[in-house]
Amino acid sequence: MGESEIEKEQPNFQTKLFLYRLKNAHMGVFEARQKSYSNWLSLLKNSNLLIA
Repeated sequence: MGESEIEKEQPNFQTKLFLYRLKNAHMGVFEARQKSYSNWLSLLKNSNLLIA
């Protein structure tokens, strides 16, 4: 009886773990994009200052 309950819980746990990892990976990509965008923006500002 107890084993069947664990069997039921296992896929749910795997799914939660997968979604958690997916979310973290997505956040990592988002943060990397934000950083590269802000770096590019500051580079653009600096080049504009040099041109001006």
